[in-house]
Amino acid sequence: MGALNHRIFVGLLSQGGKLTRIEKLLPDEVIVGREPDSGVCIEHRSVSRRHATLRALGGGAGILLDCGSANGTFSGSMDLIGLDESPTQVISDLHIDTAAFIRFGSVGAVVSFDEREFESALASIEAETGPTPVLTSSPHTPPYAGNKPYAFVSYARRDAPWLMLRIGAMQAAGVRLWWDAAIVTGFEWPDAVATALSQSAAVLAIITPRSVASDMVRREIAYAVGVGIPVIPVMVGAVDLPAGTRLLLTGMQHTDLDFTDDWNPRLLEPLRRRGVVAV
Repeated sequence: MGALNHRIFVGLLSQGGKLTRIEKLLPDEVIVGREPDSGVCIEHRSVSRRHATLRALGGGAGILLDCGSANGTFSGSMDLIGLDESPTQVISDLHIDTAAFIRFGSVGAVVSFDEREFESALASIEAETGPTPVLTSSPHTPPYAGNKPYAFVSYARRDAPWLMLRIGAMQAAGVRLWWDAAIVTGFEWPDAVATALSQSAAVLAIITPRSVASDMVRREIAYAVGVGIPVIPVMVGAVDLPAGTRLLLTGMQHTDLDFTDDWNPRLLEPLRRRGVVAV
């Protein structure tokens, strides 16, 4: 397999200017916004549902277009991550051929269409703020659709933006995973989920504050427990388990992880025991 040809590079920053997330994206055009299916999803109240568009033009260049966002898109210097005192609002478009410091609403970011320029900008940020753990995206391939054992991913849809990064990393390590993006258009959603769940070798249950409020996630775990499919619970962050979910998970060995942890070292072995990791 050849090297992935990433076209768009985004580093999201905390208010203190530290890197918190890196996105290396393959498409020529992505949306930045609060919607879960955005190419770069930023869940912050200052970010509009469809805030801006990033479009690669080739040759390490591209444009950023504001999509009529409520709180604006700004460009400026490194101080923009407070932004500088007089940021320039991007009204129509901004041509980028190096690396640009951008603020989407009040969320700082570095944007580039050239990997070397992007890495140089990240090095400058870390020199200024110090190194920090960073969640790096790994583009996922489609859900597994073959005849070998696979794990069914039970999750809340609103967790999809950050979870897809983890799914990509696990797929790259050889884990066969199915989640509901594999449903064929026109096929009944409950039937497709039930079929995939019943044929799975294990259920990877992503337990977050959002998923414990999901009736479907509870049903999927309950079904797996009822028919004897092994459940591998992953507790992400601080989760207050409702009594019913706590009862379902009683006696199961779970893995405690954070949103920024490297999941693979701790999850590959339990997944390998279930036969869902390629040798």
